[in-house]
Amino acid sequence: MRAGTYYIRARHFNPNHFGAETHYQLAIAAVLPPTPTPTPSPTPTPTPSPTPTVPPAQIKTLILVNRQRLNTLYDVGSVDALMNKLYALANHDRVRGAVIQIETDPAVANAYTQWTGNQSALLDVANANAVASAIRNLTLSFLSGAPNVEYIVLVGSDAVIPYRRVPEGTLSKQEQQYAPHVTGNTPQWAATQNNMILTDDYYADREPTLWQGHEIYLPDYAIGRLVETPDEISAFIDPFLANPTLAATRALVTGYDFVIDAGGAVDTLFRYDSLTTDSALIGVTWTGDALRSRQLAAGNRFDLQSINGHATHAAFGVPDQNDIQASEIAAATGDFARSLVFSVGAIPDSTTTARSIWRRPSRASRPITWATPASDGGAAASSIPRA
Repeated sequence: MRAGTYYIRARHFNPNHFGAETHYQLAIAAVLPPTPTPTPSPTPTPTPSPTPTVPPAQIKTLILVNRQRLNTLYDVGSVDALMNKLYALANHDRVRGAVIQIETDPAVANAYTQWTGNQSALLDVANANAVASAIRNLTLSFLSGAPNVEYIVLVGSDAVIPYRRVPEGTLSKQEQQYAPHVTGNTPQWAATQNNMILTDDYYADREPTLWQGHEIYLPDYAIGRLVETPDEISAFIDPFLANPTLAATRALVTGYDFVIDAGGAVDTLFRYDSLTTDSALIGVTWTGDALRSRQLAAGNRFDLQSINGHATHAAFGVPDQNDIQASEIAAATGDFARSLVFSVGAIPDSTTTARSIWRRPSRASRPITWATPASDGGAAASSIPRA
């Protein structure tokens, strides 16, 4: 080998893997060997081909996760298992995803340091929004080179990846009136105290729209969250990896008060798709027990459930005010496995979405929100706030 400058190029075999665990180290040692006896050149051993991966231009799903933050809040072993599940999910043919560890971006890491430095900083809505802004900038930067992305998935609760805090506006009842019902001295409590509502749409809107002096976010991509603990998220991913197709035949649709029209519209769409639909609970006079008998104790499961009405973070509202509690869903004998449950609703005293995600240390010691037991039962649960 001649003296001089040499260059080595290292390329990761999986271009969809970013952030931690993608670094290379190179060590070179040399001695002056004795002159070797000439020998025939051996036939080189073929190098195995790397496992095929999705090129960035073909990525369909962007999965955002903060592994460092998860390690701070949860057991490291559970987080490691979750990361493996996320990569399996990303590699699924129907997902075609890229997992982005957002904490490896310097701007994102700095924003998290400012937000999580102490309890006072954690309650500062400006700090939470600075984290959201840094994450959105990173997301948009990636999307500029991935033109075929359709979906964005956020991994974890508000304590892991914060929702964007946005002003509620001038309403007859303010968000801070709901603050006494939220665990005190948490980021969500601070948001309600400041009359802020929480949204993920911020991450999925390329160009926010100005309205009445504030931004509103109309998503350009479908966006959702996997919640809440690493074990719960892993258990939620497993059914999809086992069988990604939901063959829906039966549906349940409810609606009352301000979402009677929404319930009717969903019912019409389901019937157009030839689903056997129970829509008897669209109206103003049905009871909580009527919903219980269908949703919680039904022997024949519903593949799709559209539950629409007033709500709190821990209960579905019903016309006779005999509300369905999250604890009832957790204890239900009905079959929720592989069902899709979604809701359009709002809290009577505020516009907080029915799926408030609180910062809680463990399942045993935390209040149950309605999305948690539904997900634990194998159902996909989501909510859509309606103003």
